[in-house]
Amino acid sequence: MAIIQVICGAPYKPEGLLHQMARNKKLAHIRCKPVQVLYSPCWIFSFSVDFSLTKKRVRHLGCYGGVDEQSTMPGLVSRIPDYEEMCINDMQLLPDKLKEEQAKDLAWSYNKRWIARKNRMSHCVPVLTSTKTLKLYKPLYLLEFYNQKLDQTLYKVYDSLTGDLDNLVIQS
Repeated sequence: MAIIQVICGAPYKPEGLLHQMARNKKLAHIRCKPVQVLYSPCWIFSFSVDFSLTKKRVRHLGCYGGVDEQSTMPGLVSRIPDYEEMCINDMQLLPDKLKEEQAKDLAWSYNKRWIARKNRMSHCVPVLTSTKTLKLYKPLYLLEFYNQKLDQTLYKVYDSLTGDLDNLVIQS
């Protein structure tokens, strides 16, 4: 059993997908049911940044950046999401693809251009002064789809933050 911090209040839940599928007459022959909840790691960084305006004047800024490990994509984070501690089975945790330092470098390289553009500091180079790290887990829902016409069963992963429905990739 592992104690992790899970993002709560995610916008996409399997109940919403099931409701949409029930309303669509073209999908009446497909049955869907949730099977399992998996947890994928997400890194959130609080960056403290300095801009040297002149030799004596320095502007201090702060921003949030993040990396989603499921797709290994960096991004901007407007605020730290709400989370709660949960005790879950170790089999429900997806393994880490990145170490903390790799994720921080990826998030910083993505966010430093945005920071300069947003603050209209194109003539200055942002300098990272400090970083705080938070590792959260987002729920991924494993869904079983059964096509009655083809007598075929497929398993897909439903992302709770983006609403993406991806095919399940099994690696041996």
